[in-house]
Amino acid sequence: MDPSDTTHRAANPLTLVRALETGFCAGATTVYAVRVADATAAAATATVTSASGPNVILSANSPGSWGGALTVDVAKPLADAILTVPDVITLAADQAA
Repeated sequence: MDPSDTTHRAANPLTLVRALETGFCAGATTVYAVRVADATAAAATATVTSASGPNVILSANSPGSWGGALTVDVAKPLADAILTVPDVITLAADQAA
C-alpha cells in the first residue's frame, strides 16, 4: 500500500503509537520521536459563553490539530456543592497581557 495514496486508506492507520510498537516488536531498543509542525501552527481555542456574552477563552497547551477535538462541558453545580479555590494567583498588569 502506498501511504501517499489518499484513495486507499488503511482501516487502521499508522499512528505514532503503532509505529513505536512496530519498531520495538521488530527489535528496536531506542527511538527518537520528534513532533514536526508548520511554523504557523497555532493552539486551538474555544470561548465559553453565557447569556450575558463571552466568559472565558480556553486554549490548548500546544499547537496542533489535536486541540480541535477537545470538548468542554459546563454544568450548573448541585445545590449542595461547595466551590473552592485552592490557589489564587495575582498577575501584574504586564503579565496579564
